Amino acid sequence: MLPTQKERALTDIPNDEVDEVVNDFQSEGAKTVKELQPNGNWTVRATFFDPEGYQKNKSSLSRR
Repeated sequence: MLPTQKERALTDIPNDEVDEVVNDFQSEGAKTVKELQPNGNWTVRATFFDPEGYQKNKSSLSRR
């Protein structure tokens, strides 16, 4: 079973706010990717990894 992950994406973020959005996501433990949109704004994708969910999945697999 794969580790538990959640992805969030925010779009149309102005250039002067994108670093703040990235820093906020990273402060919550997310890995982030910035993508420049054709209109000059940004999309930020944040992936959150749940190690507790991973441990639960790993434990359930070892009981088989």
